[in-house]
Amino acid sequence: MKIYNEVIEIISKNKNLTFIKDLPNKKEISFGEFYNKSISIVNYFKSKNIKPGSKIMVQMENSVEYFYLIFACLLGNYVICPIDTEIKNEKFKKLEKILNPSLKIKTFKDLKYIRKNFVPKIKKGNPYMIIFTSGTTGQPKGIQISNSSYIGSSKSYSKMAGYDKDTNLMHFLPMYYNAGILNTFYSCFFASSKITIINKISALNIYYFWENIIDQNINSFHITPEIANALTKLKIPLNLKEQIKKIKIISTGSYLHQNIVDNFEKIYDVRILSCYGLTEIGGPLTIQNWENTFIDGSVGHHSKEIKIKILNKRENHIFIKSPYIMDGYINENGKMIKPKLKNGYFDTGDVGVYNKGELTIIGRRKDI
Repeated sequence: MKIYNEVIEIISKNKNLTFIKDLPNKKEISFGEFYNKSISIVNYFKSKNIKPGSKIMVQMENSVEYFYLIFACLLGNYVICPIDTEIKNEKFKKLEKILNPSLKIKTFKDLKYIRKNFVPKIKKGNPYMIIFTSGTTGQPKGIQISNSSYIGSSKSYSKMAGYDKDTNLMHFLPMYYNAGILNTFYSCFFASSKITIINKISALNIYYFWENIIDQNINSFHITPEIANALTKLKIPLNLKEQIKKIKIISTGSYLHQNIVDNFEKIYDVRILSCYGLTEIGGPLTIQNWENTFIDGSVGHHSKEIKIKILNKRENHIFIKSPYIMDGYINENGKMIKPKLKNGYFDTGDVGVYNKGELTIIGRRKDI
């Protein structure tokens, strides 16, 4: 089915149902309103004569408007380039030179809603996103992903995570971070799930974290290992434990150490599920079930579309074949470099063991 047909089908079926609850601003947005707002932004881009395929560079804090932008770029065939809000001006200018964007957005006041009839024609396979790695091991890499790869991976992950109409996911991961878009936005959209947005987790608001979770009847959320560790420092009233046990908690990002998992269980009597993936090969490709969480380093089983090989048996190098692989890396001249593959398999840089569909991560080769 074409991407646009899938989008319209979901919008039509859920037109008046709440898609996003914006907790900081105390408002709810239906699927229908969300679609219309996103189309209004496409109309604004068109009014500025920004042509499809142009790059839109965004450096904003989390907001429902950020989601409008992300979706507008899909509908209008634009390339969205989310930028870390912590990146300073000098590095921002370097990224700007690489991207050469047609528009830079640092606040939603930079945009306008223009109501006008517009029927999108999403061209499958077009470049959709350029997202930058954290740059913790060097210069941040720009990764270009097509709309079909991104949407395909989102739907695949949605099934693995078990999202459906009854899912009410709390969203607080940064929206310039892949998990803050794919895992916790698009995957929810294609499952007709509900998203409740709160502010990004900080030292000041983390003490209200569980209060928000319980008050809003949240049954799923994603955390980074750092947030998981921070939550183990909180004291939780005993009467909340039974409610917390019913919530699906998924860790994303870097490796989740077993001691954090064990400490979390000791306090909350619930296991954190890990998922594994790289932005280059489509984001999250595996997820744990309850049994996997007791195996140190296990990241669970992968979706059926994925193939995994362990090459160089002595060193256990993990290679993955994915239909959701990136178009390539964007170099400093703004040119795209296609990924180097070995018989269609991407070298993840990770070391691990693969047995009967279950992947166990030992570490990164550079770290080892």
